[in-house]
Amino acid sequence: MDNIIKTERETTDARQSPDIIKGSKTDVEQNSSVHDQQHTLHNLQIMLHSLPDIICSINAASEFVYVSAASEKILGYRPSELLQKKFSELVWNEDVERTVNMKEEIMKSAPVTFFENKCLHKNGSLVSLEWSATWNENDKLMYCIIKDVTERKTLENEQEKMLADIMQRNKNLEQFSYIISHNLRGPVANIIGLCDVLQHENLTPNWQKEIKDGLCNSATKLDDVITDLNSIMTIKSIAGDQKAMINFQQLVDDIRGSIEKQIDEQGAVIECDFSGIEEMWSLKSYLYSIFYNLITNSLVYRQPNLPPVMEIRSEHVENKIAIKFKDNGLGIDLDRKREQVFGLYKRFHTANEAGKGIGLYMVKMQVELIGGNISIESEVNKGTVFTIEFQH
Repeated sequence: MDNIIKTERETTDARQSPDIIKGSKTDVEQNSSVHDQQHTLHNLQIMLHSLPDIICSINAASEFVYVSAASEKILGYRPSELLQKKFSELVWNEDVERTVNMKEEIMKSAPVTFFENKCLHKNGSLVSLEWSATWNENDKLMYCIIKDVTERKTLENEQEKMLADIMQRNKNLEQFSYIISHNLRGPVANIIGLCDVLQHENLTPNWQKEIKDGLCNSATKLDDVITDLNSIMTIKSIAGDQKAMINFQQLVDDIRGSIEKQIDEQGAVIECDFSGIEEMWSLKSYLYSIFYNLITNSLVYRQPNLPPVMEIRSEHVENKIAIKFKDNGLGIDLDRKREQVFGLYKRFHTANEAGKGIGLYMVKMQVELIGGNISIESEVNKGTVFTIEFQH
């Protein structure tokens, strides 16, 4: 009996063994598959974190969901610091609107490549980035590759600046050609003509006096032009001078002291507000000349019977230093004269003999030589505002 029961059990176990083996085999295969997936995922993580570009995903709320390790090198933030942070918080103010618009277009199934903007590094500096992104509707995520192109953009900006400088130099050469052909030729032609007249005999004393006066006048005009040209060339020759930290208030005080008599005679007022930014690293000789020319300009072109008032203030706007010079002078009709304002020998108030039409030309040249730009707002009989901007 016992042998019969034993045989039945062995038979039953034998019938069950294929299922048991099959189940065990499936478990092993599943475990192996999970292991392979984990291994693949691990390798993928290593690859993503080794890439020089930021690989990230952003949800519909503009929050980072995944960020690769390159974020620390490019933006200064560890991936954990960026998770759940809105990407727009990193974008430079001037680029926020178009960056948000870009994200909205991508969410409408319009992939973007080579989109450029600027973002703020953790240390406060600006970083130029290039985005390639696409939206996945199933995952509700925007997948992005973000490349650091700061070095390339810096090089491009330098090349653009060099090209602009070459164009400006060509423009200056044309201006010099005009001076030589017009301003020099006029006095020289008069001198040659008067010398020819002197060759004639029997000139009356009055004629001789007129010719001598004409020669003196033409020689003086010739000397003025040569002096102006020398001043312009001197400006260019000192561009390599040493830079220093220049205090704006001290600069104005020095100028005020040098023209104190003129200020007192006209009852002029110079009001300064340099609370926005007090100083900048630059060439003192250039900055002094710029301030001097714009301040004295407001005194020369004042309104009759109205004490000149000039307001000078500085501002720190984004990454720029702005200095504004506002006066209550005669003003300029910019609708007619805007393109001529900074031209050489351009005058707008011919009744005033003090102006030669060279001051604003030299101001613009000096501003540009130290990396800035100058603009003007003006209204006739209301006054003028000159705004100078420098990169900070």
